[in-house]
Amino acid sequence: MPAEVIWATDHYILKYSGCVVVEDSVGAYGEIVGSENFDDSRYAILDCREMTEVDYSPKDYDKHAAMAKSAALTKMRLRIGLVIPSEELEAKVLPFMDSVSKKFPHKWTRKIFRTYEEAHAWASSPADQD
Repeated sequence: MPAEVIWATDHYILKYSGCVVVEDSVGAYGEIVGSENFDDSRYAILDCREMTEVDYSPKDYDKHAAMAKSAALTKMRLRIGLVIPSEELEAKVLPFMDSVSKKFPHKWTRKIFRTYEEAHAWASSPADQD
C-alpha cells in the first residue's frame, strides 16, 4: 500500500512507499480526518523514506488540497515532521506540498528532515522550542 496511516497516542505517521499517486494521498487523508484519533493528535510524521516517485499532475493538487483543507478546519494547529531522505526526492515532493498549502489558510508548521529520529524529536517537542 503506497500510503499507510499508523496511529500512536498523540500523533500519527503517514508512511509512503513506492510510487504515490493522488488517490493514495487522498485516501490516507480521508482515513486520518475520519478517525477519532485525529482530534488527539498533536503532531504528525510524513515518512517518505520508502517513496520512490510522486506521480501528481497540477490538476491533482486541487483534489489533495480539498482533503487537506477539511483536515485543517478540524485541526487548526499541527506540527508536521517530514522525513525526506534526499534532495532529489525533496524536489519531487515539495512543489506539490507547497501548492496545496497555498490553497487554504492553516497554522500547521512543517519542517524537513533527512532522518525519522530528527523529525520525531522536532515534531514531538513543544512548539515554543522551534
